Amino acid sequence: ESVEFAGNELVPSAEIDREVGGLKGGTGELKAIEAALERVVSLYRAQGYSLARVESLAVDRERGTVRFRVNEGKIAQIRYEGNEKTKDYIVRREFPLDEGDVFNVEKASQGIVNIKSTGLFDYVLLDVQYLDNRPVVILKVKEKSSELVRIGFHADEEHGVLSTVDLRDGNFRGAWEDLGVVLRYGYRDRG
Repeated sequence: ESVEFAGNELVPSAEIDREVGGLKGGTGELKAIEAALERVVSLYRAQGYSLARVESLAVDRERGTVRFRVNEGKIAQIRYEGNEKTKDYIVRREFPLDEGDVFNVEKASQGIVNIKSTGLFDYVLLDVQYLDNRPVVILKVKEKSSELVRIGFHADEEHGVLSTVDLRDGNFRGAWEDLGVVLRYGYRDRG
């Protein structure tokens, strides 16, 4: 007789109605209901909302109603793991999703690229776990060593023999700041 649903904000009700409209006047077979709900989830997946799912389903055969609730995948929490030196805000500002946003796979992929492009990490992984039926996004990183020592030698007729030592930290104070000292010593410098 009727199909009722709730929880949709991103996909218009008219689009969901199109996908579940074939259930009206039907026999209420579980396979038909399953197929209709899979089509609803596919609407979300086509738009990049990969954590959307049907949260609850109630079939009342006496009244002839099918009721379901869509969970669009709003992020409950974002956690950062593995960044022992780098501050959380450095990772957070490169990731375009925030708590309360609906998870979007394209934005998440771009965020991983942004974080990796800082040059501070060997790898960046994204994991999703659920807390009270809401997704928790976990960004796992492995930091690169940011300390660098370079030693160099140079010789020519004008300067003679010249040696250099470059001491550098590419993630000073964990804030993606570069601090370096270059020491130079040679025959002409001594004079």
